Amino acid sequence: MKRVIFAGTLLVSVVMATGCGFGGDEGTGPGVTGVWDGEYVDDFNSLQRFINFTINQRQDSVLGRYQCQGSNQAVCSHPAASGDVSGLVDGENFIARVRADGNSTFTCDYVGKISGDAIQGTFSCSDSTDTGTWRVFRS
Repeated sequence: MKRVIFAGTLLVSVVMATGCGFGGDEGTGPGVTGVWDGEYVDDFNSLQRFINFTINQRQDSVLGRYQCQGSNQAVCSHPAASGDVSGLVDGENFIARVRADGNSTFTCDYVGKISGDAIQGTFSCSDSTDTGTWRVFRS
């Protein structure tokens, strides 16, 4: 029994170390590596702000950067105006967390659906007041 457990543990360790997984090297969903530009509209005052995601996908994981540029209607005033992105792609589902630069406790979660060169969905931030909809398009 100990040999079976050891062999199973060794196999899992090799798979994790080599980056091989059941989803293949390219991931299970559509590739989202690249630059994505778009907007979000908050629920509080319905103002539009321009946003940008720069994403690198490795298998089902995504890492990258987020930047809010503001608009002529509204500035990006909440703490997550820029930050690091980490998340997942699962089929057509996109889930990303933005951790604000300079405020490691403030985060915003972006959940959406991927459709070709577009991703759209809803967002909510850790202060519970910043919520709304967002959409981005591959540049």
